[in-house]
Amino acid sequence: MRIQTLISTMNLANHRSLIEAENIDSESITINQVTNNNAASLEHNGKHKLYTYFERGLSKSRNRALEAADADICVIADDDMYYEDNYEQTIKTAYAKNPKADIIVFHVDSEDPRQQKKRMKSGRLNRVMTMKIASWQITFRRKSLVDLGIRFDESFGAGTDNYMGEENILLYDCIRKGLSVYYVPAKIATLKDDESSTWFEGYNERYFITKGAVFKRMSRGLWLLFVLQFAIRKRKLYSNQMSLFKATKLMIFGKKDPSNDTHNSEAFAEITKPLTRKHIQDLQATILEIYKEFVTICKKHNLRYFAIGGTAIGAVRHKGFIPWDDDLDVAMPREDYEKFCRIVNSELASRYKFTNHLNESLSGLMFGKMSDETTTDIEAMNRDNPDGWSGVFIDIFPLDGVPNNSLFFRLHMFRLKMLCYAIWAKVYTPNRKKSTRTKSLLKMIVRAATFHTDTVRLKNKFIKLASKYDFDSPRIKYLARTWAFNSHHGLQASARYNKSDFNGQEIFPFEDSEIALPKGYDAYLSSLYPNYMTLPPKSQQKPSHSDGILDLGHSYKYYIAKRDNKRIGYTAGCYDLFHIGHMNLLRKAKQNCDYLIVGINADEAMYSYKQKYPVIPENERMDIVAGLRCVDEVVLVTDTDKYEAYKRHKYDVIFVGDDHQGEPKWVELEKKLTKEGSEVHYFGYTKHISSSKLRENLKK
Repeated sequence: MRIQTLISTMNLANHRSLIEAENIDSESITINQVTNNNAASLEHNGKHKLYTYFERGLSKSRNRALEAADADICVIADDDMYYEDNYEQTIKTAYAKNPKADIIVFHVDSEDPRQQKKRMKSGRLNRVMTMKIASWQITFRRKSLVDLGIRFDESFGAGTDNYMGEENILLYDCIRKGLSVYYVPAKIATLKDDESSTWFEGYNERYFITKGAVFKRMSRGLWLLFVLQFAIRKRKLYSNQMSLFKATKLMIFGKKDPSNDTHNSEAFAEITKPLTRKHIQDLQATILEIYKEFVTICKKHNLRYFAIGGTAIGAVRHKGFIPWDDDLDVAMPREDYEKFCRIVNSELASRYKFTNHLNESLSGLMFGKMSDETTTDIEAMNRDNPDGWSGVFIDIFPLDGVPNNSLFFRLHMFRLKMLCYAIWAKVYTPNRKKSTRTKSLLKMIVRAATFHTDTVRLKNKFIKLASKYDFDSPRIKYLARTWAFNSHHGLQASARYNKSDFNGQEIFPFEDSEIALPKGYDAYLSSLYPNYMTLPPKSQQKPSHSDGILDLGHSYKYYIAKRDNKRIGYTAGCYDLFHIGHMNLLRKAKQNCDYLIVGINADEAMYSYKQKYPVIPENERMDIVAGLRCVDEVVLVTDTDKYEAYKRHKYDVIFVGDDHQGEPKWVELEKKLTKEGSEVHYFGYTKHISSSKLRENLKK
């Protein structure tokens, strides 16, 4: 079990002295933020690494360290701590004794009485208890956070307007996503009394305004309860400076949650326009490729599936998509669905991802989605909820049996519906999905009633009930959609189907592929859409998800970065015969931005430029670069004009080797980008190697 201590500091004078002063015995990563415009750098001092960045923000520093870390366990540290001689062994012992723990909080003494933390009882922490924790008490299994994409919110913490609360938000997010947080009272360090520290200015207006923003960011459904309990519980501490009423008022009305800000709305302007016929055709082509990947896995493992709903109508009536349809739905018997969930991500090509939303605490869905990670398809209900953003997808539903008796069927579906509503109330809070006042009030009541039952536990109850009636049981005569109960799904939300219609598959042509429908497809479709072979009126021939956000040229992660005001970097090249020079450039580029887009020149673009094709084809070059940890997104470049790339990607900085510095076209680009608020950053290139040299060596 490897341990890395992640240290955040500013304007560091001597790295070795810091390690010695902190008594760091484990491996370490130090993020040094500087206020003078030095180029980013990386230094190795044995098992200790130092990264230097020209930037500010404690949460940004923490995230930099998390990105650079590669150990099993990470320890969050400041630059004014002294660790116990045996702290590494203490941490290892605690994780060995608590194998289910994703995060363990330890005791840290403080020489500053204001930051002294009381010891708590050993055990698992709930949401409220995590509010008492400081960042320098936290250790975590790196993989647990990385796999769920959990990071510090860079709108909070020292160096931002919201100068505190980043650790409480992190822990709250971890619990919301199903991670286990434990407390162990063993001491691992002492926080030294740093007289230069100015983070705490007293219980002034700014303090309570920021505290209110923290509570709103933590829980949009329960933030008001957090405000009231904090105002009452801490009254003795601030009563000499402020009244209870004023403190409460400041927390409620002082500042909005920054994650609700509409900054960077221009990033969405071009992709929220009504979908044209060409948009829909391009979207359908992307969906079709995802479907083909799905079918390949199903055939390989003998898994049953059926096209349902509008997808089935399209197959019968149009031999493909309904011309205006913008999705594809398939259903699988629950046994096949669960097997698919277990094997799918190990079988998928790198650009695809499967998400079983039944395991996702921040999703209100009860089924799975297979998505193309190089694209963006954000449904309207998730527009303000980045945890629900994804690429273009197909829906994959589990199909369950239901009671034969009609009364028992209605009771069964009612119980499932109530569980769904409880889950939706916890996920889609009033700020995340448009609701009437009555619905908003009901959601808040349900959230309060289920406060101590997390979403994953509710979903486990849902799965247990939904799968009670086995699809393959000879006693079961009916099936139903146990995962859709809102008005969008119409009659399908309450209908049950004859199981005999699903005893086998009927294969239909579908675009340039094939798709399986239920054997009794006509009876199944007629029960839902009596005139399904007749085209609906023109007024109804519209995409069902046209009010979302669609971009087939960017990953949804790009829009998350834009939304969070991250620094977008861009570089482009052939990257043929990938070598250390390429790696050096990309590593340096990532150290100078938050989100790195790498353009891979298309085969035809390279031929028109150099009159020869690359050795490695474009799709393989894209896969190679996409596999690097320092690269966030890979795009295919057919037009090598760098200013056109700016118009497409709105990057903040473009990276290039310094052998191009001073060239007329780059001087001209600098002028254009300066007007746009962007810049060109030149790096020293690795002179002893190039793709051209390697290509010549291969000919010898």
